[in-house]
Amino acid sequence: MRAAEFASLLIFLEKLGMPVDPHPFVQLLLPKIKRSKLLTGHELHILWYHKEHHKSAIEFLAPAIRRAPISTLRGDSLPSP
Repeated sequence: MRAAEFASLLIFLEKLGMPVDPHPFVQLLLPKIKRSKLLTGHELHILWYHKEHHKSAIEFLAPAIRRAPISTLRGDSLPSP
């Protein structure tokens, strides 16, 4: 894995809420990236890191769960034989 790919992965993990800090890698790679004429997607993430940092968050939303009443789960509401 290249350094830019690793830094991009850290940026993504940070967006997911993981306790990682991609800032040192971004600072290290940014001067070389700014001099490049062609950039990969990973390098673009690094280039835009400071502009996009904490602007968007990824949220995982689960659908509401319908729970059956406890009496139904225990069989209390079943007719007796």
